[in-house]
Amino acid sequence: MKKITCITPVLLSMLIVSCQLNTKNKVGSSSDDVNFKNKARTVKQSFVSEKVIDKHEEARALNTAKKIEAILKRNGSIYNNKKVTAYLQKVMNRLYPAFKNKITVKILNFTDLNAFALANGTIYFNLGLIARLENEAQLATVLGHEGAHYVYKHSIRKRQKIKSVADVRTNKRGIYGYSRNLEREADRHAFRRLKKAGYNTSEAYKVFVHLAAEVKLLQRHTPGLVRLHPKLTERITSFRVLHNKSGNKAGVKHKKIYNLQMRKVKIADLEANLATGNYKSIILILGRLNMNKTYPGYYPYFLGEAYRLRGQQSDYDTAAKSYLKSTQNSPQYAPAYNALGIYYLKKNSLHKARQYFKQYLKLSPQGKYAAYANHYIMSINKKLLTGH
Repeated sequence: MKKITCITPVLLSMLIVSCQLNTKNKVGSSSDDVNFKNKARTVKQSFVSEKVIDKHEEARALNTAKKIEAILKRNGSIYNNKKVTAYLQKVMNRLYPAFKNKITVKILNFTDLNAFALANGTIYFNLGLIARLENEAQLATVLGHEGAHYVYKHSIRKRQKIKSVADVRTNKRGIYGYSRNLEREADRHAFRRLKKAGYNTSEAYKVFVHLAAEVKLLQRHTPGLVRLHPKLTERITSFRVLHNKSGNKAGVKHKKIYNLQMRKVKIADLEANLATGNYKSIILILGRLNMNKTYPGYYPYFLGEAYRLRGQQSDYDTAAKSYLKSTQNSPQYAPAYNALGIYYLKKNSLHKARQYFKQYLKLSPQGKYAAYANHYIMSINKKLLTGH
């Protein structure tokens, strides 16, 4: 294939859309393509992406992308689940058929609510963000948005000083924004892709509604998040306007498919949030009625742990109720029995505590808490025998 040096990213996007509409026809051969080009010529806004990209800028951006990928791989930051990754890639290919496997999707085991595109076409999607989404249409919204950043070469125009995993995690591009013009450009492009791929476009803005609610909850304790809320509000407005103007409510959502694919991801995110003491996010997520239905039956265990970590008055009793609900929903899930054992041990209800520790060991004799459970049982037996 000959190298084209005079083509602009805006024209490139037209070529991409035409390929998506009919890969067998030449560019511009369909009436849809002609209409799209005519509309594009009437756009009065001037975007940064229309400027010619210097070869040195592109080389620098590609080198930065290479460094970032090396850092993430070296630090074990990639979430290795081939089935889930393949599912995300399938959705991306559906949105960008002309870039099939050229734009690649990878998952990071970060709980941060973010996704971002590198100049080499790799889209990184954080575990935490995937877990917040409710269906495939919402997933496609974020993938379409990040894919647009790559297609329009937005990341090439932004210098990024990335030296560590911490730098990657604190890099607030991706869904949190470049300039307003670039973000709106990405919104429009993503919306067209979403609609053309047959998704329900009314789901697009909902992604950012959920994220804005969580950012608002957490920003009091995370000063760096304060500046993100306006960015998310902008995305909500942008996608709402696009949907109201030319949306497709009849499109697919694929809620069941998405949630079956993402069960392990959602649990991995809950586990990661517990490990970092982020109880606020867990309570917010599992407190959403529609969301908790997308988790395995033992999800109340994680809600109980979140209340235990919060430690307000009555939280321990609330936690115990959640643990109990977990055992009722999923009788084979061992950790909930261990948690109940500890709860009743602290209440000095020794017989009940011992009962739950024994049930934990029966289900998970070599489990994470087995040594502790055995120790507690021995201590309880001694106390019941001697009275102290």
